Amino acid sequence: SPGPTHTWNGGLILYYLLTGDKLAWEAAEENGKGVLNYYGPGGIYDASHPGCTDDEIRYEGWSIVILINLYRVNGNQEYLNVAKNIAKNRLLYTEQKVGNEQFGYGHWGVNPSDFYPG
Repeated sequence: SPGPTHTWNGGLILYYLLTGDKLAWEAAEENGKGVLNYYGPGGIYDASHPGCTDDEIRYEGWSIVILINLYRVNGNQEYLNVAKNIAKNRLLYTEQKVGNEQFGYGHWGVNPSDFYPG
């Protein structure tokens, strides 16, 4: 299913800041709305409650980047709150429940301990 991954929202925001192009800002905000629909209150994976990530943590990572970039420009507190919830209730929660071996393992078929012994 489609999810918040592989975006260039930072580039849209930078372009908006450099040129004032309202369409770039509107596109960036639409990306933010998509993240809120995914991880915001009542979203598909509501991050205001603890829950383990799937095997692709890039959804959470890209979502945090999208929301923080938007927050830095317009100061919308909801963006910051949801970004914090994603970090706390999705990423940290998963690490606490299953350990850091979960991160990166499965999707690419690579075990992180193969590269980071210890």
